[in-house]
Amino acid sequence: MGLSLPIVLLVAAGLRMWLFGSHSLAVWLSERPELATPLTSWKRVTEGLALRRAGVAPYEGDVYHETPLMLRMVEFADDQLGQNNMWILLLVVDLMTALVLSRVAIEARRYLLQHQAAEEHRYYMLLLYITHYNVFLVINFINSD
Repeated sequence: MGLSLPIVLLVAAGLRMWLFGSHSLAVWLSERPELATPLTSWKRVTEGLALRRAGVAPYEGDVYHETPLMLRMVEFADDQLGQNNMWILLLVVDLMTALVLSRVAIEARRYLLQHQAAEEHRYYMLLLYITHYNVFLVINFINSD
């Protein structure tokens, strides 16, 4: 079987903490146009927050593209944690997302396996119809001399 979920999450958290600690890599990645789009750029989020705090509407220009709710959440998190500790919140949210997605995958697998077992006879009959009554197979059989 595979590794247990807590071990996978600990390794993932360690990798993310190491990557957050590597400032030069973080700067290089934040400048890559393949990764830093208007919707995923952290620099644009912080610029939108600075505009809001300066009394300028962040949506007037072409800098900030997130929702107003996201802007308020980032402002609250920045007030509580500070700009230098924001990575902790991002790490926690990322790990919580991984937990939710893994739980969804487990439930989907369980659901599909239960329904597949219940419909096994139907699959078998469908396979028989496809293999024995396929028009192309029947015509090919008749056409063979």
